Amino acid sequence: MRGLTAKRVRRLAVALTGAALLGCGQDVTAPGVCPEFCPPVGVQVVDSIMPTAADSTFDGYVSSYAASALELIAAPGGFGVGPSRGVIRFFALRDSLRVNAIDTVLAPIASTDSFAVQVDVLRRRADAKGIRLGIYRLPTTVDSTATYAQLEPYFQDSTLIGTIALDDTLQNGLVSTSIPASAFPGWPADSFVVAVGVAVLSPDSAWVNIGAVEAGSGAQLSLYVHQDSSGTSVPRQDSRLSGLDMFVAPPPVVPPAGVLAVGGSPSSRVLMHLDVPSAIVDSSSVVRATLLLVPSEPVIGGSQDTVAVIAHALTADFGPKSPLILVPADSIALRAGNALVGTRDTVRVDLTDVLRVWHTHPELPHTIILRATPEGATGAAVRFGTSAAPSAKLEVTYIPPYKFRG
Repeated sequence: MRGLTAKRVRRLAVALTGAALLGCGQDVTAPGVCPEFCPPVGVQVVDSIMPTAADSTFDGYVSSYAASALELIAAPGGFGVGPSRGVIRFFALRDSLRVNAIDTVLAPIASTDSFAVQVDVLRRRADAKGIRLGIYRLPTTVDSTATYAQLEPYFQDSTLIGTIALDDTLQNGLVSTSIPASAFPGWPADSFVVAVGVAVLSPDSAWVNIGAVEAGSGAQLSLYVHQDSSGTSVPRQDSRLSGLDMFVAPPPVVPPAGVLAVGGSPSSRVLMHLDVPSAIVDSSSVVRATLLLVPSEPVIGGSQDTVAVIAHALTADFGPKSPLILVPADSIALRAGNALVGTRDTVRVDLTDVLRVWHTHPELPHTIILRATPEGATGAAVRFGTSAAPSAKLEVTYIPPYKFRG
């Protein structure tokens, strides 16, 4: 090659390329030759709709005192549900404080100026105007067993101790109000514990969701006092988070026997067995799988609110106590089906990842659990028929395996 000129090298490259092309054009008889080996250019995509199998509802999973938010619905209530009120009991305040940060000895409180209650608004009915949050004094003995009927006498004008006006443009954020010390005359005798109720006051139908301590966004109570520091009165502040927060509401109308329900508080879940052919789960590539739920009655809850329904695959089928395969937090919104309160529109819940998990782990049961998210944080619920009167179907789009020739 050393003696070849650049021109001869180019001629040799052209000759070798031509020989290669002639070789590719020959009728090779080795195994694997196209078109016997290669699939056609088009890919077959199949749509299939199939009914669901046996299913049932189980109740009492998450109560409002363990939920991540508190749903407050203004009187007279929402669609199919009554009004709901928040109940908050704060951790005990202290009867003495440090006058200065470097002090090691606590000094007693000389006088109490005022309190402040702060809540975190997570969501609200966007089109409602003139919303206020009413703050009411509740007995400090209130606990998680309290019912709406038991607490109703405390949500009266005579026990109203403060209000928080929500700007019509405010959709979420921290809001607070100052409350005079006279509003809690017995707090030292109550072991320095304070409890309040929160209700939505609105000229029209409205609801507000506020944060709960379980999600790190619970209410906060601040105490503003004066202390005696060597004959000098100095202002100081003490704050406490909520030790108990929940909401109470009148019990909703019980659905007819056999009707399935997802949501509510305490929350309900549906255990559903899916009879998906093994040819789809085991051998095909699932493009999309969607569970179609047709409500048997309008969705109940706060007017113009929505309830999100999500499906979980199970690691084992133990009935209502089956362990769930959790959904990543950033995927919940994509996989959940949203149902608008007051409508009977079909709810579409994405099951694509569920069927793909079954394909990867064939030992898993073909059973799902439907639940609302966030669970127990709202009285909203979706009710639909049972397998005896089907109102749920599974829609699957998949690519079947290619059958090679020969």
